[in-house]
Amino acid sequence: MRLLTKMIFGAWLIAASAHVLMGASYRGITPLKSTREDVGRLIGTTIKPDARGAVHDFGTETAYFTFSGASPFPDGCPLQVSPGTVLQIDIDPKTEMTVGDLHLQQDRLMIFDATVPPEPGNKGYVDETEGIVVNSLNGKVLRIVYFAAPKDQAICPAYYSDPRRFILRISCILCPTIAVDAPDQVEAGSQAVFTTHIATGSPPPKLTFRWTVSDGRIIDGQDTASIVVDTKNLEGKTIRATVEVGGIDSACASKASADAKVVKHPEN
Repeated sequence: MRLLTKMIFGAWLIAASAHVLMGASYRGITPLKSTREDVGRLIGTTIKPDARGAVHDFGTETAYFTFSGASPFPDGCPLQVSPGTVLQIDIDPKTEMTVGDLHLQQDRLMIFDATVPPEPGNKGYVDETEGIVVNSLNGKVLRIVYFAAPKDQAICPAYYSDPRRFILRISCILCPTIAVDAPDQVEAGSQAVFTTHIATGSPPPKLTFRWTVSDGRIIDGQDTASIVVDTKNLEGKTIRATVEVGGIDSACASKASADAKVVKHPEN
């Protein structure tokens, strides 16, 4: 029984994959050739004339249809085609599917990082000949986008000039502000305290601290947000303390410094 179930499921998955990828058309809907009314007939409902798109759950996948004639859209494409024309179709599979299941033609594929900055395993695959772009994470398909085939793109070329943008995700990184407080000057032989202050988002990340000093010796606080430095025999020198903060995004600055001048201890 288990073997039979596995065989049936495998056959269904292959059929589903073949059904999903049919050139630049999806269930008979073709970008720049099909209309809002065609989509309405497919999903069995009347779509409002001013609708920017339509969404339908087909059971094995959810489909998102984008129409022309609605603002805002880039590059003026809606002005060059009839209102209600299908511009693109986005498909989110609801069952697990790998890139290999899609049987893409390897020699036509352009492979790229689907996120900015790049995230491990998040890839995009474009077949411009067929008009298909796929987003995957560690080989598992997240989204399939159907766009106009090259022979039709002349109607509004700017809209289809870079199919990667249909799945490209740009992450906004808010880098923390790192600062170090230090006394302007400290008497030789006394202790100089350096403290870092970090402004982060919410919830705050778990941070680590690593300090270095140009002169003197850290006698307390290494691996914390505040250190104590011994200034013995450092009269006339300037101590620069630098903290390197771990636990923040690698694209962000992680170091900050501050100086403290060591002055002569006053005579009694």
